[in-house]
Amino acid sequence: AEYVRNSDTDTVNYPWADYINAITAIVVEEGITNLDNYVFYNLKNVTSVTLPNSLERLETRIFKGCTSLQALTVPSTLKYLGLEAFAGSGIKDLYFKANAPEKFSGTKPCANQSMNVHVSCGNASWTADKLSAMGTALSLVLTHKWSGDQCTDCGAAKDMPVASVTLDRASVSL
Repeated sequence: AEYVRNSDTDTVNYPWADYINAITAIVVEEGITNLDNYVFYNLKNVTSVTLPNSLERLETRIFKGCTSLQALTVPSTLKYLGLEAFAGSGIKDLYFKANAPEKFSGTKPCANQSMNVHVSCGNASWTADKLSAMGTALSLVLTHKWSGDQCTDCGAAKDMPVASVTLDRASVSL
């Protein structure tokens, strides 16, 4: 089903509209490949979202208004991020299990929202161009897979500082 936002009332035609304030957790079942426009719009009390490994697309403004949602893990199967998918949410930490999505639609998925984007240090698909396509106030946080005192992806030693990159409107650098 497509969920349509009524701009006059700032509501969406959810079948669960009567329960909007009671919903605190969302679990999307395995086999779902697409989450349509506005599907979780304005679910202000949601603190937890579990996305399936089958998910390929997150559409327009699906988490807008989910102001209690602080973190989200995106599955490795995600290929597409829609217009402002995470903008206007409470998300501060966005974890990508694998590659950067192949396509972005229109305005940046994170817009001007300040957010940490967590990715594996060995993931070469996260370029400055991909990160800047996500938004303008993002920090890239590289995570390591430790085996003893050494990262199995990049060879870094545990006592080395973890790299972090901050992007702002004026510059992009890695």
